[in-house]
Amino acid sequence: MPLPPNAHQFTRPIDPADIEVFTVNLKKGLDADAILTPTEAVDTYTLTLLPEAVAAGLIIATDDGRETTLIGTQLRFWLKVDPAMQNDAIFDGGGQSLGLELTIETNSNPPRRKQRTLSVQVANQ
Repeated sequence: MPLPPNAHQFTRPIDPADIEVFTVNLKKGLDADAILTPTEAVDTYTLTLLPEAVAAGLIIATDDGRETTLIGTQLRFWLKVDPAMQNDAIFDGGGQSLGLELTIETNSNPPRRKQRTLSVQVANQ
């Protein structure tokens, strides 16, 4: 499944051997970029890897204090590549854009659900 053209692409690529932290601002406001309205907060969220990312060995890290956290509107998570896949040819040259899916449910009544695709470039540096 190709990534949607409007997926949020992180500007900083990672090397397959990196363990790197990423932050997503779940912006509040009334403009088109906002995920939350000014009075909303995130009630629940899930962050999952798309099938292609799983096949490439991408992992959302949860070890050694690297748990995914949501503080206010800042979602913080760590990514790494399975050591068995770090030397795979898919990461040569420009590498591979790998996707994650973020789904949030708000505390509004009734709750709103918002889903966004995130993308990170993984390439040998």
